[in-house]
Amino acid sequence: MATKKVRDMLPNYNYVSPFIKGMRKSPLGNFIGWTSEQIRNFPNAVKTALDEINDPIFAKMGWQRLAGMATTLAAIPPLAVWSFMQAYGFTEKKLDALREFPAKILCKKYDSTYL
Repeated sequence: MATKKVRDMLPNYNYVSPFIKGMRKSPLGNFIGWTSEQIRNFPNAVKTALDEINDPIFAKMGWQRLAGMATTLAAIPPLAVWSFMQAYGFTEKKLDALREFPAKILCKKYDSTYL
């Protein structure tokens, strides 16, 4: 049981698909493998947490695991944006303009293609 939890929740490059193994040869390298392993591991960790919650002996550990994942998913993205804004002096207005910039370029490109 413990070895299954370790196998299901720790990143292991041997478990990535052949497509991802091929993509690791690209300039992005192991970043693709790491991301694919995180995507594989997250549902396994949630399932483990829910299984632990249903077991009276491991319930506390399951709730801690689930709370940790929820906190990480809820806190890190806004914290990263806020840190970026503080480090580079961005305001909300500049951040909104940055979010709209790629869409404006793509719209111009595709609009001119069909005209």
